[in-house]
Amino acid sequence: MQGPVDVAVSDGTIAASPEAGVWAIETPVLALRWERDRGGDTRLVSLRTGGREWVSSPVPVFAIAGSSMPVAFEDVEATVVDGRSLRLCGRVPPSGLTVVMSVTVYEPDSVVVADIEVENRTGGDVELGSLSSLHLTVPRDGDASLAVLAGGRWDESLPPRGYRLQTTNLDEIGRRVAVGAAADGRSSGEHVPWFALLDDAGGLLAAMAWSGRWQLGIARSGEDNGLTFGISDFSHRLAPGEKLALPSVVLAGFAGDLDDGANAWRRWVSRYWMPSTPPDWPWIQYNHWYAYFGDIDAERLLEEARLAATAGCEVFVIDDGWFRGRRPDSYVAGWGDWVEDLTRFPDGLRAFGEQVRSLGMRFGLWVEPERVDEDGDLVRQHPDWVATRRGGPIRKPGSDGPEGVHLCLGNPEVQRWMTDEIIRVVRDYGVDWLKWDYNMGYGLGCDAEDHGHQSTDGHFAHTHGLYAVLARLRAACPDLVIENCASGGHRIDLGTLRHTHTNWVSDYTHRAAICRQHVQGAGLVLPLVHLNTWALEDRDLSDFRSRMGGAFGVSSFMGRWTAEERATFEQAVAEYRRIRPCLTGDRYLLTGPWHGDWDAWQIVHPSDVSFAILAFRDHGHVSEIRVHPRVPDMDRTWRIERASGGTAETVSGRDLAANGIVISIEEVPGSEILWCSPTSPEADRTG
Repeated sequence: MQGPVDVAVSDGTIAASPEAGVWAIETPVLALRWERDRGGDTRLVSLRTGGREWVSSPVPVFAIAGSSMPVAFEDVEATVVDGRSLRLCGRVPPSGLTVVMSVTVYEPDSVVVADIEVENRTGGDVELGSLSSLHLTVPRDGDASLAVLAGGRWDESLPPRGYRLQTTNLDEIGRRVAVGAAADGRSSGEHVPWFALLDDAGGLLAAMAWSGRWQLGIARSGEDNGLTFGISDFSHRLAPGEKLALPSVVLAGFAGDLDDGANAWRRWVSRYWMPSTPPDWPWIQYNHWYAYFGDIDAERLLEEARLAATAGCEVFVIDDGWFRGRRPDSYVAGWGDWVEDLTRFPDGLRAFGEQVRSLGMRFGLWVEPERVDEDGDLVRQHPDWVATRRGGPIRKPGSDGPEGVHLCLGNPEVQRWMTDEIIRVVRDYGVDWLKWDYNMGYGLGCDAEDHGHQSTDGHFAHTHGLYAVLARLRAACPDLVIENCASGGHRIDLGTLRHTHTNWVSDYTHRAAICRQHVQGAGLVLPLVHLNTWALEDRDLSDFRSRMGGAFGVSSFMGRWTAEERATFEQAVAEYRRIRPCLTGDRYLLTGPWHGDWDAWQIVHPSDVSFAILAFRDHGHVSEIRVHPRVPDMDRTWRIERASGGTAETVSGRDLAANGIVISIEEVPGSEILWCSPTSPEADRTG
């Protein structure tokens, strides 16, 4: 089964031997191999990372539930497309459905992207159930483990629940382990649609590009563990000639520890998946929300803008409260009618934005387009646009009654309206940064069959509608920056990452240690520039530094700050601008991914010419630790400067790697930054 392919087609990465029924993909770390058995069934027989085999018995990679369909993939024809994609087209009996699986290879990165499309070429309807984009049998091996990642949370205590890494040895899997989306349908309200298979030498990372309901299930099956990863709570009647695409799945092989895997993953995501970002990204933000909430007006915000610009902020974002109809006694009044409130902004939002830009900052605005005021103008004019279930509107419950209703983006009319409306907001008000919030989910989804979808696939249709709106918005406004919010981390996945530039990690951004833990965990999946947190009312240097592991901002009454606090923030801005170029490089969690008395991060400049170590002491009696950074060049001499002052040190790369470096912090809580850069080649030769 592991022998060489008798090659008929090969470019060094994809090898195909159609007569033998063997197709293989080889990258530096990740390898996959399909074989056709004697009965004509084509299955994945091998998935290796390094020396580890992750497939314990042959599988077809995907699964289609419904109509008691057995798992089989027959009459497969294979083609290699453009030298970098393997296309397998076959039939799934007894339904007769045709499945096309395209596996695109990113050879230097040891990454493949699997796209699966189901087509009904029969003469009758076929019922589809929940669809698994990935189906594997993995060995029950005590030397390997499954890791999953919790999603965004409102965390008020330590250790936080949000973005917590959870691991289980593969030989300890019992009847069934299942994680997935939140009950309200938001993709990462419970867990992020991502998992890892790990051993001591490396492993496999996997993520699904899906922003709705999903589930990862793994259960003991004889001597194996059966693993499925796909859409949940879904069925669809596929008509003759109709096609349906499953969410893409990305698989990445890596060697080394989880930091090495996460670094390789983030590099690939940044290079090939997420939108390009502007220069000097991420911009330092001011957002009024945690200071003023919805009680805002132009005069007070303009004064905050002046202070923010002087302190070094680069974008000023107006959050909820700018639109007509917003009332203090109603959180959702006016939502859906996205028109500026001229009683709050007498000269209009465009004029306010121009004043912000005259201060040297960009201008941002908040929206929540998928939720609307049930008593607002939009719902009165278009009641049929509201998502419904069992005859009633899908509402968000609140302590004082419903807090808005959900629009149905499975309805093409709603898609067109939302696209046009948000483009109008961006253009009319001169918006550079759009914060897209999503504070309610659709549950099991809309079941109104007159919306352009079926009664059992409303959440699937809405998610695809969201992608269509975001794609059209970005095409119409190519310079627009989009921040993904969703109550802080409740819709973080490769689907939204495809269309957005940063992610609001958690609505609980109050305590520094919790923010650091959120950033540590979320950074296993998201590029560091997507990890957006703010400082609020705690304004010492450690609080500011705790937000520097990703996008950095502040939400506070800056007019109430003391001169000393302003000076501290200006120092933090200068430090962040020095760290910011490193955020597109590698990150190492020198104290591990879990909460402890200390957190220490190494963030390496992408050119490997320098790195920074950010260290934090949160509690405990230990006032110093020794950390062992990854040294980019062992043959160089390294100069180490401490932000706290003192004489710079020089140490050889080999000594630094072998012996590490001691960091002392007396204050609790407290922090330190070490700036590490190689000395000149001349100094190395004479040192």
